[in-house]
Amino acid sequence: MRGNGVEHETRSGREGISGRNPGIPAALPALKIALLADHLTRWGGGADFLRLCAGGLWQKQKDSALTFSMLLPAESPIGTLRRHLSPWKRMAVQLLKLERPRFTEYSYLRREQSLDSVNSFGGELHTIVYREQERSHESLLHILEQRGYDALLPFSTSPGRFPLPWVGYIPDLQHLHRAEFFSAEECAQRDLLFTELLRDAQAIIVNSRDAKRDIAHFYPGHKCAIFDLPFAPILNPEWLEDLPERTVSRYRLPQRYFLISNQFWIHKSHGTAFEALAKLGRDHADVGMVCTGSTTDYRHPGYFPRLQRQIAELGLESRIQILGRIPKHDQIQIMRGAVAVLQPTRFEGGPGGGVVYDAVATGTPAILSDIPVNLEVLSRGREGEIDDGSIRFFRAGSVEDLAEHMRAGLTRRPPTPSKDQLRRRSDDRAERLGSRLLEAVEHASKASRV
Repeated sequence: MRGNGVEHETRSGREGISGRNPGIPAALPALKIALLADHLTRWGGGADFLRLCAGGLWQKQKDSALTFSMLLPAESPIGTLRRHLSPWKRMAVQLLKLERPRFTEYSYLRREQSLDSVNSFGGELHTIVYREQERSHESLLHILEQRGYDALLPFSTSPGRFPLPWVGYIPDLQHLHRAEFFSAEECAQRDLLFTELLRDAQAIIVNSRDAKRDIAHFYPGHKCAIFDLPFAPILNPEWLEDLPERTVSRYRLPQRYFLISNQFWIHKSHGTAFEALAKLGRDHADVGMVCTGSTTDYRHPGYFPRLQRQIAELGLESRIQILGRIPKHDQIQIMRGAVAVLQPTRFEGGPGGGVVYDAVATGTPAILSDIPVNLEVLSRGREGEIDDGSIRFFRAGSVEDLAEHMRAGLTRRPPTPSKDQLRRRSDDRAERLGSRLLEAVEHASKASRV
């Protein structure tokens, strides 16, 4: 990994924002962007999204004087207290509803895990850690002014009136498609959050055309510009320097295995893949399945124990290995050694979720559910890049169809692109992603001057 620095911001006294013109300078080379980590570093998908944004901006930085840093808020004491009390609050609500109380704590990423993931985009990322203030952006504003930033992205919650151009981010509208996966309170909170973002932002980025269509359907009449980001898997060249066999041996994995790298959330549909493995039959009894990702779904605490029972009932205890959260480098090497990545999900905000981005970046075959957003993997990829048979789709929820595609993957593996091909494709995608991010920033800047 290159020299990614972490700086801790300290300040004494109080300084306000000066009367500097908040618009972006006309000359692009002078642009200085703050990549706002905010709450995105607390979960794997958020950290992966930040990594892709960093990769896109890093690519654009190569041929201009564009500079960017990541701003990472340190959790406030009140925020820490609220996080520790949240499981007890959920238990109280369950008791009021005469439900059996369950203690389920949201499984946040540790800071070092998150930074490890974000920093793995293959470039250099300067990170500034500042003290978060509850319900206030005073510390953030101080850094932006002191360091001379011109704009920032992505805001996951609306900052309200803000003196600099900013770009919002909506990951998905799952609560409107799969309301059964959320409490009524969570649905209301997400709805309010996105309504405020669409009201206050001049520009919002989303991960797919599918998410952009959802916003138009569920929130008609908003005046915010929605920028759907291209499907842009970005490769860290260092991922290709190691031999996957070393990591596979260290984790004592079987010679042939499929990989699922999803958090164990109910919409990820792990059970479909487990049943498909059982369907492979005796001819493939040596084939295993490896799962990485957090095993906690705070919304459905009984989901993972139910999957464990399913594994036992299917007689797959010796063939399915659940590794939990592991370092990003290890995850990638295990991916490179797999027969294929499986993505049985029933809902995603971006094409295939983060694991398919990594699979395409490393040239690893993938078998995906055919939900509309996943089909964008092919429809938005450049011709000739990923239409070589490395991406397969199965009917979402169909155990039999997934099993057939797994059999095909065991007998017919497409050729792996060369390292040079993977690097060139990654650079091209990063260029397109960076350009799209800068389009959103430019739009927000122009609108802020009106």
